[in-house]
Amino acid sequence: ATACFRVRAPGETMAELTLTLAKIDPDDRYSFTFPHLPERYAGCEDKFPGLPLLVVDGERRVICGHDFFLLCRQRGRARVRALQIDLEPAEALLLNYNVLDRLFGLNLCEKLLFLKKILPLWPMENIRRRAELNFTLDDRLRKSLELLLAEPFRTCLAAGRLGLKAALKAADMPEKVRVQAIGLL
Repeated sequence: ATACFRVRAPGETMAELTLTLAKIDPDDRYSFTFPHLPERYAGCEDKFPGLPLLVVDGERRVICGHDFFLLCRQRGRARVRALQIDLEPAEALLLNYNVLDRLFGLNLCEKLLFLKKILPLWPMENIRRRAELNFTLDDRLRKSLELLLAEPFRTCLAAGRLGLKAALKAADMPEKVRVQAIGLL
């Protein structure tokens, strides 16, 4: 890695680097993109000149820009500019959520995947305060996450064919009725 604007000193929490793609860990611990859409980053380098579109942690695991990483791989790039930042896992998830939501918008499935990953790390009140969910985060939703993120819900939520209220109602239905109802979508 080469530093673009400064070398990271001990105790610093952020630096801009140029990294080889092979040295970046595409680990999905901070990812909740579904489906992956690398093409949405296609014009971003021109739209945001000078801004690194990839954020990695101290171990060079991707925090933000998973689809940008995939796009770079697809295009055969060997190196990429990245912002390396040390964050707690919940903060890294929150950064990824807020950046993706602002840049591209997130589908309902992605928002629920984010919740599945961050809820074990942070209390619901912190999440409500720091992430714009546009729906109510409560115990009923928390308890239904596993079911809502399984098929056939997952695909319907990602495609926008099912809203959260309807999904929660369907989750309460007997399995056979639920599968038939969702099958109609």
